[in-house]
Amino acid sequence: MADEEEVVEEVAEETPAEQTEEVAGEEEESKTLLSGDEGDGEGENAIPEKYEFEPPEGVEVDASKIESFGETAKELGLSQKQFQQLVEYDMKRNASALEDMSTQFSERINHWAEETKADKELGGESLDENLGLAKQAIDTFGSPQLAKLIDAPSADNPDGLGLGNHPEVIRLFYRVGRAISESDL
Repeated sequence: MADEEEVVEEVAEETPAEQTEEVAGEEEESKTLLSGDEGDGEGENAIPEKYEFEPPEGVEVDASKIESFGETAKELGLSQKQFQQLVEYDMKRNASALEDMSTQFSERINHWAEETKADKELGGESLDENLGLAKQAIDTFGSPQLAKLIDAPSADNPDGLGLGNHPEVIRLFYRVGRAISESDL
């Protein structure tokens, strides 16, 4: 019991300022031995001077964007491994978002086609004939660039917008084609 009293007295004798100095000194000197850097600030958990990204084979990255993210990573105290993992995650997330947008755009183009087929003026039994008149107007007044623009996007036609399925675009060209046909009579 006497030993316990001595310990309590020793702790009580330390002033709050001394305790604070000890803690502050510990913070500056502390190194985490289990961090993978054996306490010397090096290793896989160390913050590098400059981050480097190793992209997957065949993938090109914008070096300025990687460098810019490196600045943020340094502010966040990320290790090289964490930096690499976050950039890889972001690339996957972006690829997934692009795929989702592409799917949504394709669905929109297909929806326009269905609307055109159901349209009272354009669709129904006379759909093929009406599309023929619209194509005639495009051939007469349009350019090859316009034809590419209204066609669906593809690897061969990256500028395509798929507007050739939109009922209002088809309606315009159908009416022009009909006007051309009537004037030929």
